[in-house]
Amino acid sequence: KYVDPDGRTDYIYHLDENGNKTVTEENDWGKFEFLHIDRYFVETSDGTRCKANSKETVTLHENWKNIDTDFLHGTLSTLLSTVNQKDTDFTRILKQSVDGELDFKLSMKADTLYFDGNVLYNRNEAGNFVWAYFLESKGFTGIHGVLAQAGSIVGSHRLDEWHDTKARYAGDAYFHKIDFYSSKFYYFFFGEKNRKEKFLNIFVLFFALFLFHALTRIISQIMNYQNFMYWQKNWNKKIFHLGEK
Repeated sequence: KYVDPDGRTDYIYHLDENGNKTVTEENDWGKFEFLHIDRYFVETSDGTRCKANSKETVTLHENWKNIDTDFLHGTLSTLLSTVNQKDTDFTRILKQSVDGELDFKLSMKADTLYFDGNVLYNRNEAGNFVWAYFLESKGFTGIHGVLAQAGSIVGSHRLDEWHDTKARYAGDAYFHKIDFYSSKFYYFFFGEKNRKEKFLNIFVLFFALFLFHALTRIISQIMNYQNFMYWQKNWNKKIFHLGEK
């Protein structure tokens, strides 16, 4: 072990040919756990190591033992060909995306991780990947974020989970042939950075929101002032005319 400058611990899930798993740690800072930006990997018996999308990828369904390396060119196509047998409109999306035929995780296996060529997903994350891809393919561009957040707030009284959000945007990017994991969007919001970079990104985001809020307040004040001056001008005219009578 050696000192890791950004405090990260890597958890390696070693998967043998029989589906058995053992976990080892690398770059561990021990008692300085609060500094960690942890990563999770799966290493197969031939030594191939793949990054997991999140901690939940390897912990949500603990009985996983298989890796679907044909996810993009096999499983994805099969799932889409099934749901594409019917016409899709906004009503179908609203009714069938949760516990319905468009809830793709229900057609995926809990004992399998799905590999998109960059990272591994559990079936929930992979289902979000497919769902976002499907919406984009049907022309409902850019709405998966709003729908997912609304569904989580109404159904679970929380925001959509971060690892599912990453999976959705990866599915969106895959449809548009964008390398999501090399994009500036991924690096800014999801990328592996040291603590200084993460803080800077958060600061920039909140500063932009502050500027937007300040601008809207200024515009509102200007409009209110203009309305007041218009009202005062016309009120004075009204009083003047009343005095003449």
